[in-house]
Amino acid sequence: MLEEKVIEVITRAQKLEPGRVTMDSTFEELGIDSLDGINLLFAFEEEFNLNIPEHVAQQMKSVRQVVEGLEGLQARRAQQGS
Repeated sequence: MLEEKVIEVITRAQKLEPGRVTMDSTFEELGIDSLDGINLLFAFEEEFNLNIPEHVAQQMKSVRQVVEGLEGLQARRAQQGS
């Protein structure tokens, strides 16, 4: 499930204790600064084999927004592939 994978990537990349990251967590609450955010973008791109455009990345300020952004990119890629 996408939500679980996003949480797993954030937890692993930020070395957070399991269970701390939820769908409602914001990056600010998790102590993720702009440099960490860039590293997370690379991790998401690698994990999901996606290119995340800057305008989408700028909207990702919480776990839920990451999931929604990735869902949109995956849907767009699926449409273009068919």
